[in-house]
Amino acid sequence: MALHRTLRMSLLLCGLAIFAGTSALAVENPAVQAADDMIRSRDFAGAFAALSAPELASDAEAVWRLASLYEAGLGVEKDATRALELTRRAAELGHVEAEYRLGRMLIDGDGVDTDRDAGIVLLEKASAAGHVRAAEALVAVALAPIPETEELQDDPEI
Repeated sequence: MALHRTLRMSLLLCGLAIFAGTSALAVENPAVQAADDMIRSRDFAGAFAALSAPELASDAEAVWRLASLYEAGLGVEKDATRALELTRRAAELGHVEAEYRLGRMLIDGDGVDTDRDAGIVLLEKASAAGHVRAAEALVAVALAPIPETEELQDDPEI
């Protein structure tokens, strides 16, 4: 129980810390900016082609936008599995929104196996980068009871 209280305090402090300052990701890669322009003009197939370029495979923003196209089925056939793979990759590359979304998915078990600890780590990273909704999600997780596992429920000593 002491660990749970410590986690709650840590998460609350982390969540509150973001109000001291925020950071915004600027699109610095001209190829990603061009894809954004295509998306704004509703040329989703063109944006998909541009974002699929091999040289953008390590660009967090490009990978995130590509994941979003797969998720929505814009310019490409909708593919939740591929969208999840790309969301994971974008989070690995440090994309803050991808960290937030994947963290929530892991905590909620939304399309993935539930992994509360990994989800919290991702939310902490996103929150530390200034993502307000990640900070709010951390507070919600900290205040929610820890889910009981079947193993604990079946233990006669508990």
